[in-house]
Amino acid sequence: MLISLKHIEIALNSTYTQEGISQIQSSLENIQLTTVTIKDNETASFHTLLSAINSDKADFFFWDASDYPETAPEGTDFFFIPKVDTAVIFKRGNADLELIRSFFAPPVVFVGGGPGDHEWLTVEAKIILDHCDIVFYDALVNPLIVASLHEDVERFYVGKRGDSTSFNQNELNQLIALYARKGYKVGRLKGGDPSVLGRITEEIDTLNECKLSYQITPGISAMQALSACAGIFLTQRGVCDRVTLTTARSAGGKLNNLLPFNEASLVVYMGILSASKIRDQLLDAGYSANLPTAIMMNLTRCGQKVIHSTLDKFADTIKKQNLRPPGLLVFGKTAAKDLHRIPAYSPLAGRRILLLNSETEALKIARRIRRWGGKPVFLYNSLLTLDGESIMPEYDDIIFQSPREVSTFYDLMEGPKIAAETKIISVGEEVDAAFNCLFRRHSTIVPSYREAISKLRQELLQEFIK
Repeated sequence: MLISLKHIEIALNSTYTQEGISQIQSSLENIQLTTVTIKDNETASFHTLLSAINSDKADFFFWDASDYPETAPEGTDFFFIPKVDTAVIFKRGNADLELIRSFFAPPVVFVGGGPGDHEWLTVEAKIILDHCDIVFYDALVNPLIVASLHEDVERFYVGKRGDSTSFNQNELNQLIALYARKGYKVGRLKGGDPSVLGRITEEIDTLNECKLSYQITPGISAMQALSACAGIFLTQRGVCDRVTLTTARSAGGKLNNLLPFNEASLVVYMGILSASKIRDQLLDAGYSANLPTAIMMNLTRCGQKVIHSTLDKFADTIKKQNLRPPGLLVFGKTAAKDLHRIPAYSPLAGRRILLLNSETEALKIARRIRRWGGKPVFLYNSLLTLDGESIMPEYDDIIFQSPREVSTFYDLMEGPKIAAETKIISVGEEVDAAFNCLFRRHSTIVPSYREAISKLRQELLQEFIK
């Protein structure tokens, strides 16, 4: 699929135009850029160029990023190409340029800071936060977590307290989106788990409106700390088998009506094999046959699947698709498909990239992988043995740096066993030749290790467009 776009070049921004064109063409192979001219080419102002794209005379123009206003002018959108300090300004809703932006704007990451103790921050949360350019953090986050961030990370307090002045939520939503457009790796650090009784959906909705991608790194919620800190076990056999989470006050500050619980979400663990009995019990209890139901399979693993259904049909769906544990069942309005928030596309988001060494160059590559939302998987740190057999870590793509790595991996796999959809990047023609010899297919060649991630992102973006 060929993407064809028209841009404006004037004397004032010719330098940024040439550098910007080079960067945009590196994001996709099948992209055609055409220069258009407007009147007063030598003296055209920023507002003249805005008028040109709003009247559809062109799709976008380049501008000095340091001279760009803090908010996008009405009807327009933008993104920065930090490498060349250039802004790309386009008409809001241009799907092609929103997609190209995904190549330059890393996914925003929402991170749970835990219930209070700084040592309850997860390992992944710490790694991701240290890879951010800026972190917006809440009042309930332990100051030791903020203080221990990498020295290069910019910190921005956006806390809220019920008995004092709070940071405006709408301003925060726009601020997160602004920095994401500027090409920052943005971290949003919340207390507890970011998705439990917080306002994450408002921040996510703003990102979705802007077609900006995001990821969520869960944290330990305060209710999970009750057993460790207070000896209170929320579920006990023969005593209590369910939990309802709520807040004392609703949106606007009004005290919540804590009874009845008819607006609750019901989450059932280990219910896949008892689906028909659960359906019958809920229907007999008076729940609507059209009650939204979600079936969650293999959460956080390769092969994760979310299936939307209704109370009267979900058991049949499980039977027809021959679904097997592990899985969760969610019942209630929050399980409805139209209430689910799906991140905008970002090429590397969620992909596991297998690296066969952990030398200095590989560690630098791992940092770039995390910046763009992927997960580096170091083979020899992840390879485990059980009952004398090697257990391979899960991965989506592989980067080979040397012919020796190719042959070593071949031996580990005991043959040419790589899924057809796996992307393979080889550093140099010699590595590709070794891969082709053993695995009977060619890989994508890059001249150096540092270019591997950009090429992988380009291939994934190209495939997504097709």
